[in-house]
Amino acid sequence: MQEHGVYAHGVVVRNKVIWGRIITVRPIVRFATQHGQMIEKLSTAGSAFAVPRYPQGTKVVLLYDPEDPHEFMIESADSSYI
Repeated sequence: MQEHGVYAHGVVVRNKVIWGRIITVRPIVRFATQHGQMIEKLSTAGSAFAVPRYPQGTKVVLLYDPEDPHEFMIESADSSYI
């Protein structure tokens, strides 16, 4: 992804709590690809606490796979939330 990925700006639209042996909170991110396709998907980034790592409304910079934009990773977030 680092070599062929494309950067985009996105926003956390909400968080999903995943219940299990460890409670995890993961963000659902919305962003537009370089071709204008809107993607909204659950990120693999999260925290193993009941407090979201990326609260709703957090602006993020992400790197996505241009061949499959549903594959992405958050690179950084608005510094007011970190």
